Amino acid sequence: MRIWCCLRVLSVLAAVSGAAILCRPAEAQARWRIQYFYDKLDSSFQIFDLKCPSAERCIAAGVIEDKNGHQKGAVVSTRDGGAHWMLIDVKENPHSLFFLNDSLGWMVTDHGIWSSDDGGASWKKLEALREISRVYFLDPMHGFAVGSSVYETADGGKNWKNMVSVRRKDFIYASIVFQGQHGIVTGGPLMAGEPVILETEDGGKHWRNANAAIHAPVEVEIVQGKIAFVLRDGSLHLVRWMQGSTKLETIFAEHNRVVTDFVSVAGADAILAAIEPPGNSNQIPIPGKLKMLRSRDLKIWQEMDVDYRAVAQRAILAAFDASHVWIATDTGMILKFE
Repeated sequence: MRIWCCLRVLSVLAAVSGAAILCRPAEAQARWRIQYFYDKLDSSFQIFDLKCPSAERCIAAGVIEDKNGHQKGAVVSTRDGGAHWMLIDVKENPHSLFFLNDSLGWMVTDHGIWSSDDGGASWKKLEALREISRVYFLDPMHGFAVGSSVYETADGGKNWKNMVSVRRKDFIYASIVFQGQHGIVTGGPLMAGEPVILETEDGGKHWRNANAAIHAPVEVEIVQGKIAFVLRDGSLHLVRWMQGSTKLETIFAEHNRVVTDFVSVAGADAILAAIEPPGNSNQIPIPGKLKMLRSRDLKIWQEMDVDYRAVAQRAILAAFDASHVWIATDTGMILKFE
C-alpha cells in the first residue's frame, strides 16, 4: 500500500510538472540475476552486442582478450532461456548482430558480414563488405547495411549495392532501425559536425533527409509512427517528428549516471541501463555499478534490483517481450530480469 501511494502521488506530480521522477524502490519481488559470467583469470570477454529473438534464444557476440593482448572473436548463446550457455570461437571480431527469428541471423565483423541459420551455433561468411557497423533485414532476402555508406541486398547478403551516390570521408552511418515499412538511419562525422538522419516510409524504396534537432550521432528505436527513443550524451530522449520539424524531449538524465542502452517493451513501458561511474565524473574510465531503471509512463523511473557483482563501462539490452528481457555487459556478464 505504501509503495502504491508513493507512485500515485508521484504520478500526479509528474503529470503536472512534465519532469522525470525517480522512485525507489521498485520491482521488489524480482531482480536482475547473472545467468552467464566469463570469469577466467587470464582473459576477459568484452560483449559488444546482444540479441534475443525469442523467449528461449539469446545470442551475444564480442571479443575475448588474453593477458598478452591477443584477441579472438566469440559468440555465446542459449536455447533454453538462459539455463545453459554455449561459447564458440568465430574467425573474425564481431561488432554487432541482427536476428530475424529464432534461427536466422547476421553478424557484422571487422572484415565482413556472416550469416547463421541455426541461432548462432555456426556461421558462414557472406560478401566481404568492409567498414560496416550494423545490418537490418526486413525479410530473409531484403536487408540493409550501414557504416561508411548505406547498402542494400535482395539476396540475403550475398550481394550488396551502394545506395549513397557520394561517400563522405570520415563519416559513418551508425544505426538503422525499422518498424514495419518505416525506417530511420542515423549518421554523422567521426569528429564534430552536423548529423544526418535518413527516413523511409516504404521499406527503403525511397529515402529522404529528415530534419531533426539532434546534434550528435544517435541510437534510435521507433516507438510508433513518428515517435522514437533517442540515446545521446548519456541521456534518454523522446523525439516527435511533426510536419517537417522535430520536438526533442528529455525523459531521463542524471549527472552521476550514464545511460548506455534502452529498450521499449510495450509502448511507453521502457527499461534503461545506466552506469554509475566511480567518483564524481560522468565519464566511465573504469567499470562502474550497473543501474537498471524502468518506467511505464516515461515520467516516473523505478529502480530495479541488480546483482551487486554487475559492473561495466557499457551494457546492452535485448528484449523478446516484457517478460523476457536480458542485458549483457562489456565485462562478460549476461543478466536476466526474473
